[in-house]
Amino acid sequence: MRPTSLLTAGVAACGLAALAWLISTAMPGTASTWRLAALTPPYATSTAVALDITAVDSLGIPGYHGVWGTASTGPAGGSDQSGFADPDNVQHYVSVATKNSQTSGVTAPVVYDGRTDLNTLFTGPSLVAGGKKLISLATLQNYARCNPPHAVQATAYIVAATALGKPLSDDGSPVTVKVTGRELGLPKVKDGALTFTLVSHIEKTNPNDAAARTVITVTGDLTATDGTQYAGTLATMVLGDVRVSCAANVSPTPTPTESPSPTDSPTPTESPTPSPTESPTPTESPTPSPTASPTPTASPTRTPTASPTPTPTPTPTRPVTPSPDPHRSNGSNSGSRAGGLPLTGIDLAFTIGFGVVLIAGGLAGLAAGRTSRRI
Repeated sequence: MRPTSLLTAGVAACGLAALAWLISTAMPGTASTWRLAALTPPYATSTAVALDITAVDSLGIPGYHGVWGTASTGPAGGSDQSGFADPDNVQHYVSVATKNSQTSGVTAPVVYDGRTDLNTLFTGPSLVAGGKKLISLATLQNYARCNPPHAVQATAYIVAATALGKPLSDDGSPVTVKVTGRELGLPKVKDGALTFTLVSHIEKTNPNDAAARTVITVTGDLTATDGTQYAGTLATMVLGDVRVSCAANVSPTPTPTESPSPTDSPTPTESPTPSPTESPTPTESPTPSPTASPTPTASPTRTPTASPTPTPTPTPTRPVTPSPDPHRSNGSNSGSRAGGLPLTGIDLAFTIGFGVVLIAGGLAGLAAGRTSRRI
């Protein structure tokens, strides 16, 4: 029992996951939009058919959402071509003999393109599965390409479009046709009118983005067999929805526009300004050097103070000069006795005694001179 229950739970989980994926790809507004939202530029996408039928119970229209013929190429580049698998059963509402939906991308140089071709009589949609096809096209070819920095390309080409046999132009001009429930294959519809519009949308944003798609809208003013009235949209069909974007690979071009980074260069211009302001500091260093030079000038002032020591030297010259003077005072006696000197000892004693007196006087004078200088 336990292995069986686990197997059953696993199968149920897988089924729910698959159902959730199908619902997400078949939401109103076409699954091509949903797939596009999951892509990151650069990319190219192509959806051949995206169909949305409004559910109107009073008219017996159950409603429908589905896509067919999708291809996509992402940032890695490469190519993709739809095999036109039909999990949504879109072919119950449309038919086409020759069809193509493909994308490609090259990353260097950047070139992305997408295209859809529906040829050899495309018909659809019908408001119910297997019902009457309301529109026919002989040829539809939609194309988009980006290759920066060159201009983008986008074209939508349609040949021989008709709505219930009436010509349908691609400028959005409405075409109204009276119908009955039997013609439409809707038993609950009595009669009324259907209005058709076809518009080819071309979008270009140089040099990165381009898109082309053909949108067909069917609105109705119908009376049900029970007398109820309905006026509003019955179906929206998008054919050849191709989109390309090369924005991510052209992001290098915004980086030059981000040249505000060079505006940060003023910061290096500010760096030299502080360097000159610091240069005055060396100019201050020489100023203390002259202040130190006066110190040697003070040294010579002290040297003359030591010079007084030679001043005592002239003092002995003074006693020497008076020594001859006493001889000169007695010169008359000595001169008369010059020839008999060894005979007179009295004169010698007198001379020595007189010299001693003079030396003693000189020493006293020297002592008195020093005392007066100290005072």
